[in-house]
Formats: sequence, C-alpha cells, structure tokens
Amino acid sequence: MARSKTKLPKKPDNYLLKDGMYECKTCKPEIKVKADGQMQPVTGERYFDMLVNKVVDDKAVEWAPTKGGKDSVKSKVTVFSRR
Repeated sequence: MARSKTKLPKKPDNYLLKDGMYECKTCKPEIKVKADGQMQPVTGERYFDMLVNKVVDDKAVEWAPTKGGKDSVKSKVTVFSRR
C-alpha cells in the first residue's frame, strides 16, 4: 500500500494493565486478555488470532501476537498513566 493511501488513527490506542489483565478498549475490536505469559485467544482481529502478554514490570508488558500458529511481531509496550 502506498504511503499516501495509508490512514493512521486520529487518536492513540489506550492500554490498561490491571489485576493481571491487559486491555485495549480503543482497539477495534477491543482486546482483553490475561497478562500471564500464556497464549490467549483473540477474536475479530485481522492480523492475529492468539496473543501472549507477559508482565515485565509495573508499567510494561511484552506483547506477542500469532496468526494460525505463526509468530508475528514481538514488542514491549510501556504503559503510562495520566494523573
């Protein structure tokens, strides 16, 4: 896809890591899975059907989606809070 046709989101995704759960309520569709380092099923996503979330520390998780059993991207997401 040409860069000129790429549509970026107007608002950033909003992530929540609380009580052992990882959530993205602004993602379409919403994501809510355990952040326990185990594969969790995800429905409605175009690019992945399973997601692993592992708590790194009190502000970060490692995020690794897979599609059809094949690894995709692995990343570390750092969570910031507004007060």
